[in-house]
Amino acid sequence: MLHTKLCNSPEFSRRFGLYYPCIQELRKDLDGCDGSADWYQDKDETEVCKNYKHIIDCYYIKIAKVCGIDAAKTLKELAVDVMDSIVDVKCSNVCEDPDVKDPMPAKYINGKVVDTFLFFFTLYISLFRLKLYKVPWRL
Repeated sequence: MLHTKLCNSPEFSRRFGLYYPCIQELRKDLDGCDGSADWYQDKDETEVCKNYKHIIDCYYIKIAKVCGIDAAKTLKELAVDVMDSIVDVKCSNVCEDPDVKDPMPAKYINGKVVDTFLFFFTLYISLFRLKLYKVPWRL
């Protein structure tokens, strides 16, 4: 899913590449959005959707405040696609965007395309830490 979204969708890759430098600077702040260990394997579907919504909204709000609403929407699109491919429950509650007080205005965002290798490497590491991506090779 991640490969398809980033490599086979040039428009999405371009958009994500514009916001990635700003999102990357927030990586330590986003650690608080991780959720509990193995939250997506909970037997209670309501709890799974509650945790899913909390994680997505947390990322969205933190990114919108520093990188702008468009960056938050772009990351949410990717995160929802990846998480939907992993979570067995269909959570309709993640569709609505949370209300963000004082998001960063778009005119202050200085987007630039990031080095492709660095981008993918950092993204895979981030998803691995969230336990949303299993490494396809053995070390």
